[in-house]
Amino acid sequence: MIVATNMIFKDIEQRLERRVYYCHRCRAFHTTAQFRLPIAFMKTLAENPYQSDGYENYLKISHRKRVWYWWHHTLGVKVPFALFERIVAEYGPTPEKAIVRIKLDPLAFMHFMMLFLYKERLKRSATDA
Repeated sequence: MIVATNMIFKDIEQRLERRVYYCHRCRAFHTTAQFRLPIAFMKTLAENPYQSDGYENYLKISHRKRVWYWWHHTLGVKVPFALFERIVAEYGPTPEKAIVRIKLDPLAFMHFMMLFLYKERLKRSATDA
């Protein structure tokens, strides 16, 4: 795949496609909203899965902070704790259910986090203009 251009389609609000790439198999251009995670992140995630020290009640901030610490220091995803809390609030109906989902599928959360940050940047740029 060769990326032809990075652009945002603004004609329909639900469209999140950002990249236009050329597919060698079908010899045509396609659009995608997907992004590739760095291989180093995938290796770090495989080598360092989250390990709890027993029962954790994720309704408590201190227990959610342990998961954030894992993301921030172990996996190297440098987001402030306050921003992490905002993302977790959007990721699930309760912080507890969101953290459980994060532990079950950290890659899905990483995709959600990147999409959340992308939308936040779009909101900021719209208000600045």
